[in-house]
Parts: sequence; structure tokens; C-alpha cells
Amino acid sequence: EAAPGVLEFMKETERVLDAAERPEGLKPCDALALVLFGVTLLGMGLGSARVLTYHEANFAQPAREMVMTGDWLIPRTIGQPNTHNPPLTHWLIALCMTLCRSQTEWVCRIAECAGCRGNGAMVAWLGTRWYGRRVGLLSGFIQLTPFYVLMQARLAEADMLLCLWVTMAMVLFAAAHLEPACQPRRRRPMVWGFYTAVGLTFMTKFSIGPAFVLGGCGLYILMNRAWPVLPALVSPVGWLILLLLLWPMLAYRQEPDILSAWWMHNVGRFSGRMGMGLLSFQGAGAPLALDTLDGGSPMAGAGQGVSVRRSWVLLSGLVPGGPVAVDLERVEGKALSDPPPAGPLHP
Repeated sequence: EAAPGVLEFMKETERVLDAAERPEGLKPCDALALVLFGVTLLGMGLGSARVLTYHEANFAQPAREMVMTGDWLIPRTIGQPNTHNPPLTHWLIALCMTLCRSQTEWVCRIAECAGCRGNGAMVAWLGTRWYGRRVGLLSGFIQLTPFYVLMQARLAEADMLLCLWVTMAMVLFAAAHLEPACQPRRRRPMVWGFYTAVGLTFMTKFSIGPAFVLGGCGLYILMNRAWPVLPALVSPVGWLILLLLLWPMLAYRQEPDILSAWWMHNVGRFSGRMGMGLLSFQGAGAPLALDTLDGGSPMAGAGQGVSVRRSWVLLSGLVPGGPVAVDLERVEGKALSDPPPAGPLHP
């Protein structure tokens, strides 16, 4: 049980935050400092460390074929549909290849590296609004330094981009619904942005991304009995944004067999048909969940005077989509010339 002095400080923190009419945001100079820190930390030697790994080639090779053929609808490897992931990561890598006029390793990894910096900026933005400039900026710097972030941000895969979209959705959810001073006219764009981020998670990792966000938001609402939040989430514009995700319909029209492959990747992996059941899938992600809860997180303890209700933007838990651990800090080789072998739509 916390000491009386800590409880009093927590209540004072709540009172100050509730009384704030205009929460402080992230200043441009602070955002620039985060970007420069991320560039120097993650961008140095981005292409000289090693050639692309097998998993990186699964994203980079379809992106290269998009640039070469002009067919950006369905990711393809040696002309065969690559259905492991939606095309958003492939699109961003292909865009980097087009803009840089290069297909080298560092170009393929730019998008993930940028996603990591954006993730830190979102954490710093929310932390600054709630706890002030010093805590918010420190949280952003800390977010760029965990082990798995340093590893994944330098790989041309979809994980850090997924982390960015999940963080964006959770940050906007928290800013819109957990800040009493947030006016309706300011809350509305945040709700639209929330739905946009949910759509981006789907375009990055299929149903895994929306499961992280919606499962976490539902868990927060249920455990805190925050029922007034539910009507606010019913946004016609937000649902329209989700309906505008026309890519699945266009992809199915071009490749009707792709539907069975999607079913395999979204349902088969949890039923054991792909060699992994539900428990093994969750167990593999447990270290990532634990890594988000390091001592530098503002939710690390109430001893710092941080409100549990506000710091735990989303309580840690396990849902069918994998581990959900989102807090204020982290709101979870083959070269291109040697691509992975072509195969059927699904194993």
C-alpha cells in the first residue's frame, strides 16, 4: 500500500490535470531534438551492418517488383502473390526506393526507422500534455532506447510501423477521452485520427493491429467502467474512414484465391494450422510485452506520484491477437538479388 504522502501527491496530480484548460503540447524544438536523437541513434550505418534478412526480403522484394512493374495493388514475389502481410509496408518501402532512386539495404529500412522516431514523438506529445515538458520529453527519449526498439527499427519489417499506428491510436484515444478539459471541437479530429490509425494497423498486420487497439480500449473501458466513452467512439466520419479501406475488395477482385490465404494467416495461425497455436503465439510475444514495462516508463510506479488511472492508458493483458501492453512510454540474410522462393498463396 502506498504511503499517505504518495497518495496525497497522486490526488494533487489528478486535481491539477483536471483543472488544466489547455494542456501543454510538444514544442517544435522538442520534436526536432527527438528527430535528431533518433537519426543519430538509429540511422548511422543503416545499410552497412548486414544484408537483408529473409524476413526483410519478404517486404523488400515485393516492393522492388512494385517499382519495376507498376503493379502496386498486391505484393508479389517473383510474380506470385505474397499474402503474409497487407501492402502498406511494401508501399512505403517502394516509395522510398522511388524517391531515393536506389534499392540498397538502407533505403529499404528508412520507413521502419522513421516509424520508430514517430512513435517516440507521439509518446512525448502525450507525456508533455499530462506531466509537463520535462517528463514528456524524457519519455520520448526513453522510448527510442529499449533493446527491441533498437533492433526492430533497423530492420525492413512491419513491426515498428505497427507499433507507431498502435501508439497513435492509443495516444489519440487517451487525449480525447481521458482529458476532462478536452473540448468537443478538439475531440472530434482526435476521434477521426483514432479511426485512421486503426485502419493503418489493419493495412500493416491484418487483424492483429485492430486487435491490439480495440481489445485494449475495450479492456480499459470495462475495467474502469468508462461507459460514457462508448457514445463518443460512434463517429460517422470515423466509420466512413474504415469503410474507405477498399484495398481488400480490389485485391479480391484481382486475385479471388487470396481470400483463402487471408483466412489462413488470420485464423489458421491461432488454430495451429500454421504450426503455432494460441498459447505459443502469445508466449512468443511475452518478452516484447515485458520490454515495454521497463523502469523508465512513467507507469513504472505510483511512487513517482503518477495516477494509475491515467498512466495505464491500456492495462497489460493477453488477448487472442497476442499480448497487449501499451503504456505512456510505448503505446508492443538474403540480398534483394536472392529473393525467397516463390510458392503457393499460402503454405
